Amino acid sequence: MDDLYREGIGLGIELAAHLDDIGKRRMMNFVLLTMRELQSKLSRTLKVLCLGDGLGIDSVTLASNGFEVDYMDYEHSVMSECAKLNLMKAIDKKEMSVRIVTRVDGTYDCVMCLEVIEHVPDPVSF
Repeated sequence: MDDLYREGIGLGIELAAHLDDIGKRRMMNFVLLTMRELQSKLSRTLKVLCLGDGLGIDSVTLASNGFEVDYMDYEHSVMSECAKLNLMKAIDKKEMSVRIVTRVDGTYDCVMCLEVIEHVPDPVSF
């Protein structure tokens, strides 16, 4: 089991199994509402960095809601490769702005790292 998680396969399976989790959906709805409020105040499209976005689902959700999204994952695990495939498929199907980046260039209005925070022992201090 440790090997599955170390390579990203186990975590990928876990994330896929919890895609419809009500808590996760509520959290994303809160994030979307907050970001839309900020976007209306700035009167421009928000630029978002999705850092360590598991299977890339949050990146797709944000981009499909009109935000300009950069996806970045430090790990080169099987899961990050699955995320890239998910992103490429979503980009092909819909007109949305998602870039897969390997380093941070410039500034962002928001940084999303929800899939990272859930693995941090003390999220408040993070």
